[in-house]
Amino acid sequence: MMKVQTVNTTPCKAGFDLTPGMPAHLAAGRILQSLFHTMQANEAGMAQNIDTECLHDFRISVRRTRTALARFKSVLPRQFVQQFRSEFTWLGNVTTPPRDLDVFLLDFDTYQQALPASMQKDLKPFRLLLQRKLGASQQMLIKHLHSARYLRLKQQWSDALEQSLSEAFEPAAKEMPAIALARQCIGKQFRRILRKGAAIHRHSPAQDLHKLRKSCKKLHYLTGFFRHLYPPREIKALLKQVKRLQNNLGMFQDLTVQSSTLQAISREMKNAGALSQDSDHAMDVLIDQLHGRRKNRARLLPAVSKSLHTKKTAIASNGCWQGRRHEHIGSTVSHRNNPLLRPICGWNSEVTEHGY
Repeated sequence: MMKVQTVNTTPCKAGFDLTPGMPAHLAAGRILQSLFHTMQANEAGMAQNIDTECLHDFRISVRRTRTALARFKSVLPRQFVQQFRSEFTWLGNVTTPPRDLDVFLLDFDTYQQALPASMQKDLKPFRLLLQRKLGASQQMLIKHLHSARYLRLKQQWSDALEQSLSEAFEPAAKEMPAIALARQCIGKQFRRILRKGAAIHRHSPAQDLHKLRKSCKKLHYLTGFFRHLYPPREIKALLKQVKRLQNNLGMFQDLTVQSSTLQAISREMKNAGALSQDSDHAMDVLIDQLHGRRKNRARLLPAVSKSLHTKKTAIASNGCWQGRRHEHIGSTVSHRNNPLLRPICGWNSEVTEHGY
């Protein structure tokens, strides 16, 4: 049985303490343990709906865990990865509805104020319905948090982390240093973004843009795991343009989800006879505004995506995935003199074969 811990009702974020030469499988385990602790720390605040950031931080920890399981396959037991990826996908899915409604309500005042003053009051029925839906969604979330499936996941995940950090690894995997895992993961993920970003145009399907956004998020998570293994300026340079693209894609996705939600709720209220003519008109105007903002955001995305191909970003990304240099206690060490920072054949063969 799991021990009862003191509950925390304030948002909590993960932190990682890694060194370049530590075994990669131990680094992976430490990352996963930290994410699990963050999930647990945010659970009470999320269940009690005390702060929307608790749900947000919980979901980020779940997404980071899924990213780690997918990208650390080279140093984690296959059974370990397969067993838990589907469960964390489920956990991400059941926490999505309340988060989407949270975001809409957090943005509601901005949308309302964008309407003519005479129309703003006509959105009140819509806001009240969103709040009721959020309440129902929150109750469903609480049921999931008390379900046998979730409790079993937490217990099995806790046990698996303890066991898998000390055994069930291939002997060769234990020899891989954390810095090699970092280069492998960051390099592959950045190249994915470049490939997907190069294909973006103003008429790209929303699904393609959403996939690109998720790829950007995964790079952000991976650099967050390993950021202390690199000089801060390299990480910042790499993430600067990627973050700009991710933010624009995030705005586009929010507008897409909220426009769809608004249309669905408008139909629901009409069918129930709960939508006055004035409220119907106000919602139509808001839908048109969201569509317009979404279209304008889509026009910007190709140019923002192309900005990833700058020389400065290329240099930074090369340093992060090849280990060009590493600063430790204020010193700069050439990778030629540090075996931990050179491209490692076998562990990083895809990167070294292409000369990155």
